[in-house]
Amino acid sequence: MILQTPKSTRVHYVNSQNDEHQSGTFNFGLVATYQLENLATVITWLIDFLNRKKLVYNLNQLLEDTLLNIVVPGRFEKISQQPVIILDGGHNPDGIQAFVKTVNTLYPDSEKLIINGFLKDKSYESSVKELISLKNASFIITEPDNKQRELPPQQLSDVYVKLTKQTYQSFDSPTDAIQYAVSHATANTIIFVIGSFYLLNPIRAYLLSRSDHHEH
Repeated sequence: MILQTPKSTRVHYVNSQNDEHQSGTFNFGLVATYQLENLATVITWLIDFLNRKKLVYNLNQLLEDTLLNIVVPGRFEKISQQPVIILDGGHNPDGIQAFVKTVNTLYPDSEKLIINGFLKDKSYESSVKELISLKNASFIITEPDNKQRELPPQQLSDVYVKLTKQTYQSFDSPTDAIQYAVSHATANTIIFVIGSFYLLNPIRAYLLSRSDHHEH
């Protein structure tokens, strides 16, 4: 059983191996649905390792102490609380689909402002089709910081116009895009930055340089 909230994921696990049955509940600090996929493998490996080493342990406490405050940069990472800003490195249709699923699970009715930019060698039109399925979402278009592979904002804007019949604000600079988003966010707005790490990195560096925004 898994209960997800925007702050943490409450996980109930059951493990049966070597005629032993173990179960428990702990809080997991990563909230994206795709981050749960490998968790069962990690828990199974850990229990097997501890048992083989004949170590005495409180598994619930060990898991929570280890995993409650874990942060993976750029993987549905909440980097700012006011306004809420979340960075995610999904940059292909599968990654975008996983991102959309997580956002729909955790923030189904929230106002969403999404900064988006792709590399030109990715399936960006299919990714945009996934993104525009989000409810209550508007978009800011920019480009990754990679001169050789970046998809120009105008070209990405054309895809949004084609699929939504709407024109969205666009910027050549990811830093200009996040500054615009922050200045136009309301108290109820959640800002998402989704795309290549070439997009996330300059935005992440800018936000961290302003002050210690990271949520611990």
